[in-house]
This record gives sequence, C-alpha cells and structure tokens, in this order.
Amino acid sequence: ACTAGLIPVISYKTGSKEYLPKELIMDSLKPEDYAKAILSIFNMDKTKLRNIIKNNQKKAIKYSKENSFKKYKEAWKNIKKKL
Repeated sequence: ACTAGLIPVISYKTGSKEYLPKELIMDSLKPEDYAKAILSIFNMDKTKLRNIIKNNQKKAIKYSKENSFKKYKEAWKNIKKKL
C-alpha cells in the first residue's frame, strides 16, 4: 500500500508504527476512531501529506517482492554452503 502512495491508518496493536505520524496511529479499535483518522488525512497539510507518502514509499521499497526474493536466495545460498 505504501509503495502505491497510500497512507495506512493503523493501531498500536498492529502495523509499522515507526513510519507514520501519531495522528494516524489509533489507541482504539473502534471504527468511528478510524473514520476520524481517515478524514484527518484529507484535512492534512499538503506538504506534510507528500512527505509522509515519499517517506513511506522509500521505506517500503526494501520490502518489495524482488528484494524479499533476493534476500531469500542469499539466505538459502548461505545455508547450502554450511551443509
């Protein structure tokens, strides 16, 4: 979602909290609180919004399918060497 430029709203119980501003991290699991957070995105300063999107995209790249597959192959090579 982040690589596509979407801004997630998460709870303190799940998700990657270190990537988001505090107003997008919920203490609650109530749907109405999530609705308020989603609406806050629409009212957010455009510069702040762009910065959040750019930062999330940069951080999400290292979790891409390609990078994950590359890391898996490297780990498997290391395991095979030790056998």
